[in-house]
Amino acid sequence: MPFTITSDQYNFFKSHQFIEFEELLPLSQVSTVKHDADRALAQKLNIPIHRLLNETSPQLFQAGYHLHLTEQSIKRITHKTAFAKILADLTRLPSIRFGFDHYLSIPGPSCPPFPHALSLDQTSCLSPLAGALILPLKDLESPLDFFPMPCKSGNALFISSSLPIPWPELFSTEGLCFLMIGFAEQKTFFKAGSPD
Repeated sequence: MPFTITSDQYNFFKSHQFIEFEELLPLSQVSTVKHDADRALAQKLNIPIHRLLNETSPQLFQAGYHLHLTEQSIKRITHKTAFAKILADLTRLPSIRFGFDHYLSIPGPSCPPFPHALSLDQTSCLSPLAGALILPLKDLESPLDFFPMPCKSGNALFISSSLPIPWPELFSTEGLCFLMIGFAEQKTFFKAGSPD
């Protein structure tokens, strides 16, 4: 069944630059994606999966990009047309496409990739971006007071590309685990000198 954005949802996203949708991803898929993402991350770092908990977050941050290139389960999620359509409806862009995927697993408080809150527009090498979808792959015990991250895995957070992401606070959240799917406008260019 096609997912239709209501006027209230559009207005909320326009005002707040984010919106959460419940149960966008079945829990069976959440489990598969997390398992495959951990395996791909371990392969990139050339370590056993159980040693991921011992890696520093900066290493995990860099290795977490573009896992769709090796994992079919992640490719199926990141290239899902319905997700792009939802963001296109929220942003009123005529057409958007997949830009990047980024898997983040934060085993414990550690050094963030950026010293303060920055938006995807400020950090990405792709420009212009349309926004992103954040899919938690692990439940949170309680809501974060600094970012509207869904507490329940399988729920989804769509964000605008200009929403500031509090990187230091996220990297202080032990056990945080999510897949970010970035979407680009139809004509997108590589931006040299970007932080990522």
